[in-house]
Amino acid sequence: MKCRHLLPRRRAGATTPPSCLSPQGFVRVSSREWRFDPGIRHPRRLRLLHGPAFPRLVQRMVRGIRIVSLKRARLRDYPRYHRVEITLELKATIVDLFHNSAAGYRAQYYYRVKTGEWANQYVIRKLCPGVLQLLVDRGKRTCPVWWVERSLAHPEAKLWIHQGSWLRHARKSDGRLRIRRWLAYKWAEKHKDLWSSLAPGDETRIDIKGAPVALDGTPLSTSLKPTRGQQIHDAGFT
Repeated sequence: MKCRHLLPRRRAGATTPPSCLSPQGFVRVSSREWRFDPGIRHPRRLRLLHGPAFPRLVQRMVRGIRIVSLKRARLRDYPRYHRVEITLELKATIVDLFHNSAAGYRAQYYYRVKTGEWANQYVIRKLCPGVLQLLVDRGKRTCPVWWVERSLAHPEAKLWIHQGSWLRHARKSDGRLRIRRWLAYKWAEKHKDLWSSLAPGDETRIDIKGAPVALDGTPLSTSLKPTRGQQIHDAGFT
């Protein structure tokens, strides 16, 4: 099964980001900028700095997905609209590369907001057929496949590492990723200052949140988090 109309149509004369044209459009950030604390051991450091490019990493994600949670979540501020929320389980090494590597998801946003946003749409597009097939086999009355597809196929759909105990119980000594721009960012909430430097290696879950759509499939016209990409670029977290 395919997610239809995931990528917005190109306007006449518009410039398409390189990451849309070819997998080679994604980046690997230089080790001079993508720096780790000495607490990251050498084999893992090498893997995070020189591991698979983003498209190859996404291929690995596609081959290994398993759905551990699926729900339809109502929006508090827009009660007519819901979005699908899916938690996938993968190998910890894949999630580590996805979140922490110099060629991973956050690295694309670090390079450029637009590159990160296209990386987000790229990985959802690649995951979508397998997710939909798993839903066909699983079946859930409140999450019909056509409605899930509509929620995932919208550009507002997004994914992020599951924020488990590694975040809830984080200590200052857990900050292993030393990105200068992110470390300099000043959060309004002081407890968030540590978050961008966290590089969990044992997490096995990734959360997908679809775009808000009504039960008849009509998408919400308002963007819920219009500055998300810029915040990941500036602060490494959202």
